[in-house]
Amino acid sequence: MELADLDAQVAQARDARDQARLAVDAAAQRRTELRLRIQQAEKALRGAVDRVTSLSRQVTAMDERIAKTREDAQSHRLKLDDLNRALASAQTSTGEHADFDDLTDRERELEQSLNAAREQEISARIAWTEANRKAESLTRQAGLLHDNAREAAERRTRLEALNERRRRQMARIERIAADADAVAGLVAASIRNVVARREELQTAVSSHDEELKTLRAQRNEIEPRVAGLQRREHELDVDRERLAAAYGQLMQKVADAVGMGLDELVAQYGPDQPVPVLDDDGRPVPLDDGDDAARSDESGDTGADGPADGDAAAPVAYRTVPYVRAEQVKRLEKAKRDLAALGKVNPLAAEEYEALEARNRYLNDQRNDVVNSRDDLMTLIRDLDKTMVEVFRSAFEDTAAAFEQVFATLFPGGTGRLRLENPDDLLTTGVLVEASPAGKRVKQLSLLSGGERSLTALALLFAIFTARPSPFYVMDEVEAALDDVNLTRLLNAFEQLRSHAQLIVITHQQRTMSIADALYGVTMRADGVTAVVSQKLKRNSHPSTRDSDPS
Repeated sequence: MELADLDAQVAQARDARDQARLAVDAAAQRRTELRLRIQQAEKALRGAVDRVTSLSRQVTAMDERIAKTREDAQSHRLKLDDLNRALASAQTSTGEHADFDDLTDRERELEQSLNAAREQEISARIAWTEANRKAESLTRQAGLLHDNAREAAERRTRLEALNERRRRQMARIERIAADADAVAGLVAASIRNVVARREELQTAVSSHDEELKTLRAQRNEIEPRVAGLQRREHELDVDRERLAAAYGQLMQKVADAVGMGLDELVAQYGPDQPVPVLDDDGRPVPLDDGDDAARSDESGDTGADGPADGDAAAPVAYRTVPYVRAEQVKRLEKAKRDLAALGKVNPLAAEEYEALEARNRYLNDQRNDVVNSRDDLMTLIRDLDKTMVEVFRSAFEDTAAAFEQVFATLFPGGTGRLRLENPDDLLTTGVLVEASPAGKRVKQLSLLSGGERSLTALALLFAIFTARPSPFYVMDEVEAALDDVNLTRLLNAFEQLRSHAQLIVITHQQRTMSIADALYGVTMRADGVTAVVSQKLKRNSHPSTRDSDPS
């Protein structure tokens, strides 16, 4: 354990030393890079300074040239002024002895001098302009160079500060490297000590090898015996579990077969108890009179107590014999053969019989309920049929009487009646309509015109309304197929029907609208909105119109 700890410490020390060396190498590389960058910056700074100096010299030379050009221009101006004054004096001179040839030559010379002066002036102006441009350009370049020099100086200051920090870092890294070397020396010394300790431990381990070999030999001798004992223990456990299972099965079998526990079974039917003698039918054989002595001897075994008094009858005693296993085995085999001869026996037959008997009682009760329900339903159906027949007969008679009256109203001079198709069976019978308008002998509706059929249908409808009135009636364009004569008859029928009921009629006939108490119509206004229009009519007066809100 100590050797492992020392090895771990040595490994940690080596890792620390390697990391310190890597840090020192990285710091040295960064220092070299910084040194190269500083040298490059110094070289660039010197170049910038030299360029600034050269530009300064050029600017000075240009200033001198500009000053000289200005002096030349000033002298040319003075000469020009002199020439102008001489020309003026010559032109104004009126002397008698003037020499015109001299004056002409003088004028020509002056003009040549003037032209030369003008050319020099133009050249001087051009040179002045170029010099100004060069001076401005050189001034801008000098400003840029001054700015570059200032930035280079600032960069140099920053680099010097960075170099100072790098030198301090290098010094600190060198101190760390020295400390790492010292630690490496200490680690090396620790490693030497650990190696020496490990050699001592290995020597001690080798001294215990013999003892270890002896113990291993003893273990090898004992292991087979232990394995044999373990196998034996396992076999015994298996036997125990098997016997326990067999015992449990035997107990369950005894409990299922005879309904008692093992102790109770041994107490009542053990080998120490006498065995009763059975006849050919398998019933116990009772004791006869000659066996009183044997009965008195075996009364304790059979469990029969003596009479409590002289009047009580003695219990029945059976003949018994001592228990002999061989004889009882024979009796068991004979009983098994007799049981096999009986064939398969259903032990659940009694239970199945009881279940089937209960099912039969349940089904009989259900059948009786269904029969009673059917009888009740048939009685109810007969009552309903009787009521329906009575209601139908009464309604038919009233409707038939009303139909004759209404038909005579709608068809003056005509006859119409209703009759049953099968009067003997009112539940399934149909109703026949016979209509004979005035002047026609036909009775079938199919032989009538469309208007007559419509009017006949209305007669039947009004007859139903009369026989069984309602608070109001709704009719939808019932007069659409009628001519003026039949429409007049229908309106008369409406007048009779409105006396005891309210009519709601949907119509497009103006004559039908004229007999109404109120009109309601749906129209669309100019803006496309649906509106409901209502109009109340009063007899012998002009109607008033009112528009409701759009819906």
